[in-house]
Formats: sequence, structure tokens, C-alpha cells
Amino acid sequence: MFVTKNNRPTQQFIVQEAIGAIVNRIRKEHPDYEMFSPHCLRHTFATRAIENGMQPKTLQKIPGHGSLQMTMDLYCHVTEDTLFTEMMKMEKAV
Repeated sequence: MFVTKNNRPTQQFIVQEAIGAIVNRIRKEHPDYEMFSPHCLRHTFATRAIENGMQPKTLQKIPGHGSLQMTMDLYCHVTEDTLFTEMMKMEKAV
């Protein structure tokens, strides 16, 4: 997901430290802001990809998951906005 200027994968701890430094700066003004890991970005990407219409089978291939069920069960989350939008579709249909 993150590469060096030579297009090689970077070390996970470097990304973790960079995100930690950014979050610590944010927490100075917003103490309740939660720490997160680079792995959280995989969940966000998967959720947003499905919300924007990416085919699930395509999404499965991007992070290299062996099964579609793993992608959908572990990485795709339903947001409050999505729940509202989907319920509005049902309301319009009735």
C-alpha cells in the first residue's frame, strides 16, 4: 500500500510511526481522537469501494484475499450513511 520513492514496499513500522506522529499532532487539539493503524486503511478502502459500486470479486483481488467471504465479512463495514441511503430506497419503493 505504501512505497518508497523507488517504488519498493516500505517497512510497516515506518508507516506506523508516521501515522502516529500525525495523530499525536491532531490529539493536541482533539484529545479524544483515536489512534489507528495502517491496517485500518484497508478496512476503509474496502468499505468505500463497495459503497462506490466496485464489484466484490474485484475488491477481493486487490488486497489478495483467498475468499470473497473474508473480504466482505472482515473488511467491509456498513456505515450509518449507507444504512440511511438503503432504507430511503426501500421507502421510495413502497
